[in-house]
Amino acid sequence: MNYASQPIKTKEMYQRDLTMSRMNLLLSVIFTVVNLVMVMISISTSFLFSASIPHYLSLFFAVNCGLFDDSYYQSFYGDDWKNELVFFDPSIFWAVFAFSVAIIIGLFLLWFFSKKHKVCSMITLSFYIVDTLFLVAFSFFVGAGGIDLILQLLFHAWIVYYAVLSVRAWKGIGTAPTAAEVAAKSGYSQTSYGANPYMGSPYGRPYGGYDDDEEDEENEEDEAEADDVSEEELVESEDDTDETESE
Repeated sequence: MNYASQPIKTKEMYQRDLTMSRMNLLLSVIFTVVNLVMVMISISTSFLFSASIPHYLSLFFAVNCGLFDDSYYQSFYGDDWKNELVFFDPSIFWAVFAFSVAIIIGLFLLWFFSKKHKVCSMITLSFYIVDTLFLVAFSFFVGAGGIDLILQLLFHAWIVYYAVLSVRAWKGIGTAPTAAEVAAKSGYSQTSYGANPYMGSPYGRPYGGYDDDEEDEENEEDEAEADDVSEEELVESEDDTDETESE
């Protein structure tokens, strides 16, 4: 394979993609746990970097099962809110909450095992695609939108993007060359350009330049050849002069 004439992505680069994807998944799990805790203490605000299904399902049923503080309902419906609202059975919330906790545990297990198992990355990608569709549907259902929805969608696009990279990384890790192999076959300098070149050098010339010793040897050979030519020309010139004088 000619590493000097085409884009190169090394095994280390694919490994970095996988690491970034796993880091995003772990952060999502952490913020989802924080959001569920906030639901439990009657706080409707939330962090954006979280999974939508466990968070919004728990929030929706916590509110509609009457588990939030009275001040929350009073701020929306006034002092007569108790006569206007009809709540669901609180047991529904606890069933939904258990389901949400199960999802979080599942996401954590996906993060834990994704370092060694490709199927975990594929499941993570599938989940967050479904989670994004749920976010859009739920937002239309409750009439939510605006900047919060846009930020949530941007977050989901971010994590789906890295989930795709992680799935691709598993294939690349098994087939891509290492940085050392690329360095050995392309001839560029790792010291100057690092261990992860995306592009080979143009015109077949190594990025790091040719070896200095080789250049010095070539220069010395050229100079020696030039000196030999000069001496030969000088000798020929002297011979011509002697012949002229003899005549």
